[in-house]
Amino acid sequence: MFACWEGHETIARLLLGAGASPNRRARWVTPLVLAASRGHAPLVQVLLEHGARPHMRHPKGDRFSALVAAAGYGSIECVRLLLDAGESPNAADVPAGNRDGFTALMAAVGFGHIDIVRLLLSRGADQTLRDSTGGCALSTAIFAANPTPGDKPWKADREEILRLLLATNPTLDLHQATALGDREAVRKLLDAGVGVNAGDANDRPALWLAIANDRTEVVELLLERGGRLHLSHWTMLALAADRGRIGMVTYLLDRGFSDIRSDGPSALAVAAMGGYSDVVRLLLDRGVSANADSGSPLHRAASGAHPSVLRLLLSHGGTPNLLDKDRNTALIRAVHSYGS
Repeated sequence: MFACWEGHETIARLLLGAGASPNRRARWVTPLVLAASRGHAPLVQVLLEHGARPHMRHPKGDRFSALVAAAGYGSIECVRLLLDAGESPNAADVPAGNRDGFTALMAAVGFGHIDIVRLLLSRGADQTLRDSTGGCALSTAIFAANPTPGDKPWKADREEILRLLLATNPTLDLHQATALGDREAVRKLLDAGVGVNAGDANDRPALWLAIANDRTEVVELLLERGGRLHLSHWTMLALAADRGRIGMVTYLLDRGFSDIRSDGPSALAVAAMGGYSDVVRLLLDRGVSANADSGSPLHRAASGAHPSVLRLLLSHGGTPNLLDKDRNTALIRAVHSYGS
């Protein structure tokens, strides 16, 4: 196993020649999965030549797929070797307690590996398959093509991947159309009788997806049709702030949406935690107290190590010695965060 993880082809050949099984498991993984997950194509070839089975399943039905591992890592050589060895292009991870049904195509889409996406589609990968969370390749592509300001920048291919999937499977459901920002498609689906507040596989209504993805025109339509957020402890403003969506926060503030809840985080607190200086500045300029939630914004900015946000809050009257529910000041939270 160690030789496969580290890519030691010579050592692996010696062990295989001495009788080591290429299909021996360590929990849910095989040597082939380990080699594929690190992109060791020559070693994958050696294992296949010695009888490694890419589609081998655990007796209990649990399995990590070598193809999914290779697709996520971005090794098109490993993906091609596994497909040529007979693995299904729709191979999926099915580990207990994890994302059952997470396919190689979803992995390639999620990590922005467009060449692997093209290869899998050319070999018959089904982009309509869904995992246990309700996700599919298209949903993954939609979110990847519209990252929040705080997301790590993904490969530039993500928008091209989305266009590719839309070209090969243009049928959208309400939640996909909403996340994509296709107002006309959303309108047609609602006119056809699709419930405006129906939840997706994660019980998120269309309005949640529109706010989270900064789709102001779709939010307007959904609100006109009776859309509701239906999320305990969260307001629409807090959700937009939590995602760093400055345009959506502005839209909601301009239309008078409040952030008054006693049982959930404020928009300012979650924006401070995320380090979204522009959202924090906007909320403060609109009159939100820097000491809202008993000083929670300061504590959250300190915990998240966001000095620019801390400066904003302090310059707008934030009180550094306020105590949170655990009797900590913002300074103590900053020290804890630094030491963790």
